[in-house]
Amino acid sequence: MKTSVDRTLFIVFIAIIIYGLLIQYSVSVSSQMIYFKKTILWILISIPICALVFILKTKIWIGISYILYGVGLFLLTLPMFSHHAVKRWISLGSFSFQPSELAKFFLILALSRYFFGQKQPKIRPRDIFIPFVMTFVPFLLTMLEPDLGTSLMFVAIFVGYIFSMKISIFQFFLLLSPFLSVLSAFNYISWIIFFVLLILSLYFSRTRLQMGLIVVFLNLIIGGITPILWNSLKEYQKKRIVVFFKPDLDPGGAGWQIVQSRIAIGSGGFFGKGYLQGAQKALSFIPQQHTDFIFTVIGEELGFLGSFILILLYFLLLWRILVIGLNSRNRFNKNVCIGIFTYFLIQVFINIGMTLGILPIVGIPLPFFSYGGSSLIISIAMVSLVLSISRHIYEY
Repeated sequence: MKTSVDRTLFIVFIAIIIYGLLIQYSVSVSSQMIYFKKTILWILISIPICALVFILKTKIWIGISYILYGVGLFLLTLPMFSHHAVKRWISLGSFSFQPSELAKFFLILALSRYFFGQKQPKIRPRDIFIPFVMTFVPFLLTMLEPDLGTSLMFVAIFVGYIFSMKISIFQFFLLLSPFLSVLSAFNYISWIIFFVLLILSLYFSRTRLQMGLIVVFLNLIIGGITPILWNSLKEYQKKRIVVFFKPDLDPGGAGWQIVQSRIAIGSGGFFGKGYLQGAQKALSFIPQQHTDFIFTVIGEELGFLGSFILILLYFLLLWRILVIGLNSRNRFNKNVCIGIFTYFLIQVFINIGMTLGILPIVGIPLPFFSYGGSSLIISIAMVSLVLSISRHIYEY
């Protein structure tokens, strides 16, 4: 039984795209409209892609989810053969795209397919092993590019699915244990404390001995290679994490973006300095203002009011995605909405958080606003898929 497209989601979707174009126009004034023109081009390119996403039926998505996941992993390996120092893009002549953006979308589809096939009323720790591996592989490949921000998004998507499952607090600790192992691996005392808590969680969750040994073994390996991965990060990535805890440690270098971002947003006041009137933007005080730090343009030029409208639009977008997901009778469609909801929620939260200086700078774009074709096209495709799901909300 088909229903009409969710009108609220569609209107909010169009409003966000228009808002994003207005901000890109403002950023592009000092650069001969390069960013604005390319953004228009990417939106036009996304139209046939989104039309295809919109018309495909649920059965087809279920059938091709794992195939697309495999394609995503293959594409993630291609930049490794590039001669560039930062291996994040695949170049096709004058056009280039980030395979990691596709991989995030394909991971959502693959995890939705996996959990769709699970018939257990309650999820068990051993049921998470396969989706954990499915998440860890693209996470590791993206870390090697290196792209810290995008790699963390794979983890966030995985955690989003786990939150939606019926698990105890001990089971949830076990599921997060690989990532907690990473955080505690830099200090022997914290790592010992972590393993004590891990063993207690294994005991109270009544995990079988064989599965318990696998969990402990995995955490030993992951924690052991963490220092190696840390040493493989570029110096600027390490500085971003360190400067997060103390921005004034290097205000003229690694801390520059955080300090200037706060100044720009704070100077906007309630109504802002006026559209196209941003002084920080015009003087290029903030690097990458057209991409990861585009929220500073909104804060400076449109003030608290413009920022509030942005957050309200995102709230409405997330609200409708969640409602459509919860009301979907088909478990695969429900799972897809959970994944897409998590994707947008985490990206918006982290991006705005890092421009305000309350989160580390990890290079995550603001959906529909930050300059970047790969992110924009995938974001539009995801919303198109949710709009398609809204038409089949009562179908099993």
